[in-house]
Amino acid sequence: MIRIEAIKAIIHTNNGVFGRTLPFKKGLNIVRANNTSGKSSLFGALLYGLGFEEILGSKNDKALQSVFKSIVKEIISHPIENTVVQSEIYLQFSNGSRSITSKRFILNDKIKPQAVEVFLGPLLTEPDGTYERLPMYVHDKGGASSDEVGFHKYLEDFIGAHLPEIINQEGRRVKMFLPLLASAHFIEQKAGWSDFYANMPYYGVRDAAAKVFEYILAFDVFEAAASRQEIQNRIKRISDNWTEVSMKVSALARRGGAEVVGLPHAPEILTKESKPYLRFLRAEKSFLIGELIAVLSIELKEVTAQLKTPINDNLKKIEEEIDSLKFHTDRYEILSDNISSQLSQNKETLRQYLAQQKNVDEDLRKNKDAEKLQKIGLEFDLKSNTGLCPTCNQPINDTLLHEHVEVVPMRIDENINYLQAQRKMIEAFIANIRSQIAGDENKAHALETAIQTNRAKIRALKRSLISDDRLPSEEIIERKVILERELNFVYKLREEFELLMNDLYKVASEFAAEKGAMARFSGNYLSTTDVRKLENFTNYFKALLGKFNFTSKQISNISISLERYLPVYEVPLPNGLNKQVDIRFESSASDFIRAQWAYYTALLDTSINSGGNHFETLIFDEPQQQSAATGNFKAFLSQLETYKEQQTIVLASFQNSQEDFKEATSGLTNVNIIDFAHTGELFITRIDANAPTL
Repeated sequence: MIRIEAIKAIIHTNNGVFGRTLPFKKGLNIVRANNTSGKSSLFGALLYGLGFEEILGSKNDKALQSVFKSIVKEIISHPIENTVVQSEIYLQFSNGSRSITSKRFILNDKIKPQAVEVFLGPLLTEPDGTYERLPMYVHDKGGASSDEVGFHKYLEDFIGAHLPEIINQEGRRVKMFLPLLASAHFIEQKAGWSDFYANMPYYGVRDAAAKVFEYILAFDVFEAAASRQEIQNRIKRISDNWTEVSMKVSALARRGGAEVVGLPHAPEILTKESKPYLRFLRAEKSFLIGELIAVLSIELKEVTAQLKTPINDNLKKIEEEIDSLKFHTDRYEILSDNISSQLSQNKETLRQYLAQQKNVDEDLRKNKDAEKLQKIGLEFDLKSNTGLCPTCNQPINDTLLHEHVEVVPMRIDENINYLQAQRKMIEAFIANIRSQIAGDENKAHALETAIQTNRAKIRALKRSLISDDRLPSEEIIERKVILERELNFVYKLREEFELLMNDLYKVASEFAAEKGAMARFSGNYLSTTDVRKLENFTNYFKALLGKFNFTSKQISNISISLERYLPVYEVPLPNGLNKQVDIRFESSASDFIRAQWAYYTALLDTSINSGGNHFETLIFDEPQQQSAATGNFKAFLSQLETYKEQQTIVLASFQNSQEDFKEATSGLTNVNIIDFAHTGELFITRIDANAPTL
């Protein structure tokens, strides 16, 4: 709990001391002041005292109004500008059982704005006491984690926040930050009413608004969500490792003139039976690595035996081998020509599929654009609906139907579904034809290699016929060297492949372990208790919408999104399902303000009734935005008044109208009203530095 008890601003200028001390009570507090009289300065000072000024868009003194940093304007008989030379903010607040006071420096020659002094007592309401003073800092490394000098760590312990661990954008566990939570408790005037959690500072946290909602209502999801995200991060790293090993295997296969069979593109749980293997293409035949080693070994044995035979004893065999090589070479050339022709056809087919895919993507884009425009009430000229070809814009005259038969074109959503299905089919065709092309290219390469090898053998054999017939054949010697080199290469290739397979199976084992860990988190994301809390929040939110006179849409068709826990409007579709649309886009400007009143109030109420983690403090800066009706604003204030044990602070101008103020506050009995407008005072005014503060 955070209950603000008093605030004090001290501003020293070249022409005296300015400032203000204001006390606050539990329950509803209303600070009424006309525009430009200092409401936003007060709001900023309240945030500054807690170290939450990032809600205003910046840190430290940069977030505050100029009255605290440069010029204090004073009107006596004429406007006077006084130059600020030093300033600080004191904020006294309680956790429900004891009070402390923070002192933050704004403009000071010796002390930086990150510095915080904490007085262990109610310094503002009981200034005569003697209190221990602790030096701390904020908005710097350690400010949220250091037990000794981190102000936000101290504040976390003081209010009993028990912040959970969440996952940041880098996939690391980090503790939730207090300023994230502040965006659901302190709503500022300029941007705060533009959206839910509009002023939430950026800390690189995934789904930060949803995490804040879950924390405030004390959902049971944090440990499970953090563990699930860590598993997903590990699976991502495993996938990267798998890709790296797979690329090495593919490169190894290419180096050996082979292809990899059974290697999944993504991590899988591999068994002994599903082990990937290499298939070598040699001319028109294919071999497994063991078969290739056996064939090469036999051939090497035969060649070695032939070395002992002189050429003149082997002339007939050499001539027969030349004829056989010529025959096979001619055959390989015919096969190569056929494969080259098939490759050309497949590449042309691939080109056509890619062009067709591009056209479908363009049609899909146009239909999606049309769907977007249709949703906002505009029409989009789709040529296919007007009898024109969407590609060439020519009239479409041919049809199997009679010209007088009326044909109703498909709806845009049906077009999109059809085009998406067509795209998936084209993608399958493209994947298949690319696979065929890759296979044919491997075959073509193997045949070309065989042709070149055979031609080299023929030349060597012909040289043998005219060489010294008492010596072994030159071709036999050359072939032996080549076979020995190839056999050694294949042995080494097999060894490297087995090492890579060991790496791949290790990655597969890690993947299996993480999939098993992920299985523990299968089922509903929210626990039964969480679902009940969300239902209670939804019901109370909708009840408040009615109370505040929300009329843009039927309240019965409004629900809370399970993804971001924000209000959505359920739009029925022709297929019987509902489509969720952000309530922001389905509400008038004033109704969206009413929706925010209801949302933040329901968050407080549900937390109170379900044992949540709300600060039990709400501060609204100028909540009567967009000329929200005074009667509805009165209903809002009446609702806030019911939280007598909590604290709400409303800073409002009441449209600079005394009548509006009277109407909105009539009937309120449990309220502390601070009325600057009635006296025409400013929040920051000249004070006697030696006078009592209260």
